[in-house]
Amino acid sequence: MSILKSNNPSGPIVLVSAPMGANFPFSFGYLAAYLKQHNEKFIILFRDIPEKELVQKIIDLKPLMVGFGNLYPELPIFKRYIELLNEAGRNFPIVIGGQMVSPIPEFAVNITQADIGIIGEGEITLFKLAQAMREGNDLSEIKGLVIRDGEETMLTGPGEFIENLDDLPDVPFDIFPDNWLATGRWYAAYAPRMLLRFTDRVIPVHGGRGCPYKCNFCYHHSKFRMRSVPLMMAEAEKNMEQFNGNVLNFSDDLAMVNPKRVRELVEHIAKLKKPIKYYMLGHFEVIAKLEDDLLKAMKETGCRMIAQGFESGSDRVLKLMGKRSTSDMILTQVERLNKYGIYSTGNFMIGEISETREDVAETKRVMKECVRIAPNTELTFSIVTPFPGSKLYSELFRRGLMKDDNEFYERYMSMEGIFEWKVVANMSDMSDEEIIYLYKDMLDEYEKEKIRCLGKTMSAICRAQVIAGQVHLRLFKKNLNFLNCAPYRFAYDSFQKSLDCAKWKIRANH
Repeated sequence: MSILKSNNPSGPIVLVSAPMGANFPFSFGYLAAYLKQHNEKFIILFRDIPEKELVQKIIDLKPLMVGFGNLYPELPIFKRYIELLNEAGRNFPIVIGGQMVSPIPEFAVNITQADIGIIGEGEITLFKLAQAMREGNDLSEIKGLVIRDGEETMLTGPGEFIENLDDLPDVPFDIFPDNWLATGRWYAAYAPRMLLRFTDRVIPVHGGRGCPYKCNFCYHHSKFRMRSVPLMMAEAEKNMEQFNGNVLNFSDDLAMVNPKRVRELVEHIAKLKKPIKYYMLGHFEVIAKLEDDLLKAMKETGCRMIAQGFESGSDRVLKLMGKRSTSDMILTQVERLNKYGIYSTGNFMIGEISETREDVAETKRVMKECVRIAPNTELTFSIVTPFPGSKLYSELFRRGLMKDDNEFYERYMSMEGIFEWKVVANMSDMSDEEIIYLYKDMLDEYEKEKIRCLGKTMSAICRAQVIAGQVHLRLFKKNLNFLNCAPYRFAYDSFQKSLDCAKWKIRANH
């Protein structure tokens, strides 16, 4: 079933986003901003209600078209929604986009049975697609699309994108549910060790698109561009005031792309009307180039943490990944940041091309040293997965380990828990069983090291926060009336705040 012409030419564009959680969905934010700037009708819905209820809500809106999009693991979720919309008698096209489409456009529309896929950045393409649908024009004239017509697919060529990101319209944060602000509350329920407070109201700041780095596990999709610092900070200050924020999240690597940009950011942060906290993403090789006076200034202006790409403790594996860091650099920079009171956080991976048990042993050694040097360092762990769009994905087929996109999809989706880490495609020098064992061993050793350095009390506090948060969320999903009562909200918040206070007192002593 393909629908390339809408029966509702005057209806709104309906965009369907994942439920709001730890991060603001900038992709939907900028799509909404561009449509709003061009006076295009749109509505944003969220997948936070039962499937059939959401499907009926979409049908009732009589949309021009419906847009889904996000990351690769969500392909089967959208496939299911499209099936339900078909059963409900939809008479409008379905469009998909994002990382799940751009590197594998023909496969994405075929596996989900979507009508159209947007390749690359979507603002201009989505708007032009809407115009064409309203006017009944030929969709094949629009660049940046993959169009599915029955069993046939057609690519229309590279799409347009916004060359100067300072021309991006302001994101209409106020049309999104305000739970994107309560990032601290989310982490209390899901990842209480992360370096956010329960009461933090986090304002995201977008620094740019594309990436100058060439890590082999990353999805590379667009030209490298940065937004100007004065514009970013003017927007951040406006949003801090409007939404009563107290923390800025520079949510992409491009805030710390070089020392000059970091210094410019710090100078602008120092001029804000009220003191704040902030955190950034950064690479170790850039941090290594930051002079001590700049690190000191970062701390003085409120920098709480920097999230770095640790990835491995083996110099050989880091080089294979395309990283420009070394194990010594990682340890040295974690120590430098700790000296100035800036926390470190990041991820280690297991299962890179030709990785051995000896390489993993090096990663474990570096992990333990990081925690001993800076006990407040917060780490996560994952198993290398060659997602579409990465160099590893191309290498998978070059080596003949899989024959096509469908084989990778079937293997990835057939494993229990598609959002859990597992061995999907093994290019290491270890067996699948060894990788799983070493991954779990890394988690156990990290937990032991954290308890050794921070004590059992910290671990107990974090467990209590998770239990309280999960119970609260389960009750909330049942729509129990007492959850709206002020006494309950006060009791829950007071309990979480007390745990949070105790947790941060322990951090202050380390």
